[in-house]
Amino acid sequence: MKLPVRINGQTYYRTAEACRMAGISKNTFLRWVREGMLADVELRDRRGWRLFTNDDLHRLKAEVHKVHKNQIAQKPDNTSVSLKEATIFCMLEPNSNFSQPTTHLPLALP
Repeated sequence: MKLPVRINGQTYYRTAEACRMAGISKNTFLRWVREGMLADVELRDRRGWRLFTNDDLHRLKAEVHKVHKNQIAQKPDNTSVSLKEATIFCMLEPNSNFSQPTTHLPLALP
């Protein structure tokens, strides 16, 4: 694991470290930038590698939180289903039609 870079008393993080701290992969970050979901960072080092400021890191974490919040499904009784629960349901009932209301979702998770 690489340590943050210190330049003129300011702390900067490289892409892999910033993504790890935000809880996403580097590939996810690059895809979001490419798709315009997230603005790219402004600073680069002499090799052209991104340098994330603390503000950039907070912005990235906020975007990750927003995306995870939007990945929550709804059970028929309007209570939340976690992404893990929804994934398990899809694995257990691969032919389910999500355009039709379901009467049950498995709630017991390991």
